Amino acid sequence: MMNAEKNMTPRLLAIADCVSVGSAIADIGTDHAYIPIYLMQKGIIKKAYAMDINEGPISRAKDNILKFGMDDKITTRLSDGLKKLEQGEADEVVIAGMGGILISEILDARHDLWKNTRFVLQPMTATEELRKYLVKNGFVITCEALAKEDNKIYQIICAEQGKMQALREVDYYISPYLVKNKISLTDELIKLRIGEFEKMLAGLKASNREETKEKLKYVEMLLNELYNVQKECGK
Repeated sequence: MMNAEKNMTPRLLAIADCVSVGSAIADIGTDHAYIPIYLMQKGIIKKAYAMDINEGPISRAKDNILKFGMDDKITTRLSDGLKKLEQGEADEVVIAGMGGILISEILDARHDLWKNTRFVLQPMTATEELRKYLVKNGFVITCEALAKEDNKIYQIICAEQGKMQALREVDYYISPYLVKNKISLTDELIKLRIGEFEKMLAGLKASNREETKEKLKYVEMLLNELYNVQKECGK
């Protein structure tokens, strides 16, 4: 029997590890359908919908699903985001490998799915914007994970509808869940964030333009908060 794990990168494995045992999932932007195939082979999920907006990825997904003999358990579906997912088909939704703002837009198009669905989200960019969207729209972030691949650190956010504690501005950039639970790679992520904002601050100071003054204040404030989080993480 072929081993589906050989197709899984550290990022994909970290996403898969966040999926609940016994769930039915929809994998949005599935591409090769590696995540649902792996989860099915491991016996973690009972049903999956491998969905993508483009025909090419759906064709690749179908080929892989047939290769692993899972065409009776994983259904492919051409869909713009969540639009072709019916209520009750999946209790967990994986949206990975796209920008945080696009993920927010995909969620925003299907408010009717929010109440009874757990979301596993892996943004490639704008992670802080996705967190802000989730908090603003009544989601609680229940857990987070990190993965390192090709010298980049990826953040995975698990969220569902519920009451969320108020967050500080810095918490949108470095989740308090990561710090509190001493998640591996958190120190490295904080260093990367500090480096990004130090570089940004230097650029803003060099420009010395009137219109950048507010942004400069914001970046200075955020950097001070990041330094405090770094100290807290080092305890």
